[in-house]
Amino acid sequence: MQVLEVHFITSTTTTMNLSQINSVCRVTPQKPVRSLQELTLEVPEEILSAKRVSGKFGSQILLELKESIVFLPQRVTDTITPYVDALKGYRIVFHGTRQFNNHYYQHQQADFEFLEPLEIDNIFKQKL
Repeated sequence: MQVLEVHFITSTTTTMNLSQINSVCRVTPQKPVRSLQELTLEVPEEILSAKRVSGKFGSQILLELKESIVFLPQRVTDTITPYVDALKGYRIVFHGTRQFNNHYYQHQQADFEFLEPLEIDNIFKQKL
């Protein structure tokens, strides 16, 4: 007859860190991704952060705005990339779309520009 020995291992030194576990399990709310064309016409929006990312359509510049995330058109990616880290605090203004014609087809392109960051001193001077 064979004797089977069963050993129970208990550890009193390992305790679960529930806050650490739950921080990984919980899904934090994300800002919605909007197209550039969905921004309000002629209203400057502050850029909270910017980075170059690889997406579905290749490399693009991603802007985090106060209430949303916006991807810039690929046509500006190479030009803006050297300055992407400096965009924080600048503002973006959407002016609408413009008809673009080439030899093969027509399509709409977003017309937008960047504005200098607002300085607190300038805001107070404008109010005086």
